Amino acid sequence: MYIEKEIKESINLCDESGRLNKEAVGWSRKPLHHCNLRGNWLRKKQWNYWYVMNDKCFFSAAIALLDYAAIIFIYYLDINSLEFEEKTIISPLGQGTDMSETVDETVRFSNDKNQVIFSKEDNYTRLIIEVDDFEGKNLRANIKIYQPDNIDSINVVIPWSERKFQFTSKQSSLPAQGKVTIGEKVYEFSPDNSFACLDFGRGIWPYKSEWNWASGTGLNNGVKIGLNFGAGWTEDTGITENGIIVDGRVEKINEDVNFNYNPADLMETWSLTTIETDRINLKFEPIYHRIAKTNFLVIKSKMHQMIGYYSGKIKFQDQIINIDKLPGTTEEHQVRW
Repeated sequence: MYIEKEIKESINLCDESGRLNKEAVGWSRKPLHHCNLRGNWLRKKQWNYWYVMNDKCFFSAAIALLDYAAIIFIYYLDINSLEFEEKTIISPLGQGTDMSETVDETVRFSNDKNQVIFSKEDNYTRLIIEVDDFEGKNLRANIKIYQPDNIDSINVVIPWSERKFQFTSKQSSLPAQGKVTIGEKVYEFSPDNSFACLDFGRGIWPYKSEWNWASGTGLNNGVKIGLNFGAGWTEDTGITENGIIVDGRVEKINEDVNFNYNPADLMETWSLTTIETDRINLKFEPIYHRIAKTNFLVIKSKMHQMIGYYSGKIKFQDQIINIDKLPGTTEEHQVRW
C-alpha cells in the first residue's frame, strides 16, 4: 500500500525552472493543479481525450499536442452493428492548436476543413466537432457533458523524476446530452443513459513509454459508477492513478491493480484485481478491438483499445457493490514520442 498525499489547495505543477514542484506530488478530489509547463522542447505532452457511450454508440475525440506535432482523432463505434470509422489529423508543429494549463479551460484545433473544440462553460463542457471529410461524409457533433462543481474526480501527479513527470485528471460518470451526425446517420445522447469520461494529461515524458489504462463510466443499478485504473507507467513512483467514483464521491485506491489478459488475443476476457486487497475484482468483456497506429517523424505509437463492459465486484467505503455490464474501455499502449 502506498502513502499518497492528498492535495487540498491550488498549486503549480512546475517550479520557476520548469522542473517538478515537489509539493505538487499527490492526488486530489478536484483538479487543483496549474500545469505551468516550461521549456523541455520535444518532451512536453499535452492532451484532452473524451469519450461518450450509451447502448447505441461509442463516440470519442481527442486533441494531443506533442510540441513538434498535434494529433487529433475522432472515431465512433455503432454498438449494435459494430461499424467503426475513424479520422486522424496530424498538424506539424501543432499549427491550429490551442491547449490549456488547467482542466477547466477550453481547448481547440482548427484548420480549413476541420474544427474540434472542447468548450468549457460554467458547469459543463461542450464538444463541438465539424469534420468535412470523415470517410467521405460530413461529421457534426454537439454534445454537452455535465460537470457539476460538487462531484469528485481523480487527479494525480506521477513523479518519475524532477525532470520527468505527469499530471492527469480522470473524470467519469458524467451525464452527456446531444447528438452526432455522420452523413445520414444520427446518434442521440441523453443524460439518463449516456455518460462521458475525460482523460486530461499534461507533463514532461521520456521518449519511450508503455502502459495499460482501464476506464468505466455509466449507471449500475441506478447508481453512477466511474472506474479508473492504470498500470505500467506509474511503477516505482509511489503513487497510482487508481480510484472509483460512486454517485460523485471518489475513493482513492492506494495500491496497484493487476491487468491480466492475453496479449495474443485481446478479445478474450480481461481480469482486473487489486494486488494487496479485495477492493477490485472485475472482468472486462470486449465487444470491439480498436487498433490505432501512428508513424510520423519521431512518433511511433501503437495502441490497442478495447471497448466493452465490466462485471464483478468493487468495494466502496467497505461496502461491496456488484457491477453488471458497466460500459467502458481497456487499453494497451506502447509509444515512442
